Amino acid sequence: MITRDWLSFGNRKYRKKYGTSLLTFGLPAYKSRSGFMVCPGAKDCIAGCYARQGFYMMSPSRKLQEARLKLTQDTRFVEIISAEIQRRKPKYIRIHDAGDFYSVRYLHHWISIALMNPQVFFFTYSKMLPVIKVAGSLPDNLKIVFSEGGKFDHMINREQDQFSRIFKTVRELRSAGFVNASHEDMKPIKAGVKKLGLVYHGITTRVFSTGGCDAKGSGVQLSNGVRQVQGGKGFRPATAAVVPSVSMRV
Repeated sequence: MITRDWLSFGNRKYRKKYGTSLLTFGLPAYKSRSGFMVCPGAKDCIAGCYARQGFYMMSPSRKLQEARLKLTQDTRFVEIISAEIQRRKPKYIRIHDAGDFYSVRYLHHWISIALMNPQVFFFTYSKMLPVIKVAGSLPDNLKIVFSEGGKFDHMINREQDQFSRIFKTVRELRSAGFVNASHEDMKPIKAGVKKLGLVYHGITTRVFSTGGCDAKGSGVQLSNGVRQVQGGKGFRPATAAVVPSVSMRV
């Protein structure tokens, strides 16, 4: 029987730094082809979403994303992904280079996978704060960074939570007191750095505002229409953030 790989090697940034030791799992960005809401918390980020541009829109990538979404709704999802992890033995897994935790049940699936694979570090960004905060405590090897630009930004505790913001330039990012995670985000996420800044690298003709970023007029023109992230290092370890739980029905 042929075993299918559901986890990918990710973008060039991850492949260059981590090779086969870091794998990714992505879903359709925002909505599936059938209209299923994969990112219920999306708001300002929709217009400039990098996962709705470039190679993400190519047929093979979209087909795989749709297939993964269907897999997440299969009763064998946890078993299948955990078996692949044990077979391929990655050190790190980036959940959702596209997509989000569309339900509490789905988040619990990833919590189960993380608990079954304590030797792997799982990390991701999410705008689904109601889902995450109602889920309770997370395993030590699963970090979820709250991402600004969604419907639930008001739920981010900017003194306690680990969160990210998009900026136009590295200078603006640093001026706002954020750590530049544009080139390296896994290590600062793992260390618990609270304020993670990312330089926008999508199509610059799209107008949107996410946290500190207004993408219009960024002044960068590339032939492929995609921003190249420029900036230096900025990672310094910090105390790990604890995601609090709240009493909510989702």
